[in-house]
Amino acid sequence: MRSPVTPVQLIRTGGTVVFSGGERDVSYIAQVPIIDRAAVALTEAGLVPYDATRADHAYAFCGIALNSADPGQAVHVRSSGEVVFPAATLTPGESFLAGAAGRWHPARADGLVFAHKILRAIRPDSLLILQQPIVFLNL
Repeated sequence: MRSPVTPVQLIRTGGTVVFSGGERDVSYIAQVPIIDRAAVALTEAGLVPYDATRADHAYAFCGIALNSADPGQAVHVRSSGEVVFPAATLTPGESFLAGAAGRWHPARADGLVFAHKILRAIRPDSLLILQQPIVFLNL
């Protein structure tokens, strides 16, 4: 069951929208299209899909998008804790690595510059956001 949404006041600060939704939830303005439940990165350009094929994203992971958005729209990001996926069929204990363009996979995909474990299934419909070390791969 999802927690009730708390009304918030959005404040624009240099391309970022901040809201008081708790310590683990923050909102940012999307710089490019963002898909719901994508891994996202906060870079110099702003909020973009987290991409393990780009070395400049290695330490930019900021969480999982809780909604889809077009450029200029707010994206609510969960930075830690649990993310629920209604109707998902996840295997508890399974871990997921960052991939390209915000995707995440149970196994390392080709073309990655670094490996970063970002999620672990804790129930069939829920993932836990991880703060694991990054391993750079041989190029």
